Amino acid sequence: MLERWFGEARERFVSDFYLRRPSALPNTGKELVHLAEWDILPRILGQSPEPDVLVVRNGRYFPEIQPRTAEQIRYLFAARLSIVIRNAERHDCGLRDPCDAFSRELKARVARLLYATPSPFHG
Repeated sequence: MLERWFGEARERFVSDFYLRRPSALPNTGKELVHLAEWDILPRILGQSPEPDVLVVRNGRYFPEIQPRTAEQIRYLFAARLSIVIRNAERHDCGLRDPCDAFSRELKARVARLLYATPSPFHG
């Protein structure tokens, strides 16, 4: 999995990031972009039991807001709010497979967060 995602940057990931700091390297994980299409949000957020969701903007947390529908998500995006789903792989097998593969290869628990942020902003 690491070789496929990182290619030549694999060694850099292991030496500079692994167990040290979060990793965000350009051109990695492209094959997984299809897993985070728009329809995943209402599909996960509408599930029971409810997923662990954070609604944030500029580092501020809005605990009173818990979106569950596509309409609510669009409203939040229009208000420039971001949605973070912790442990999203528990609610979607497409996300679960790569997370499990990373955990197996690294022999460690992987922090699993799905961020949804309206363009051109960040959480």
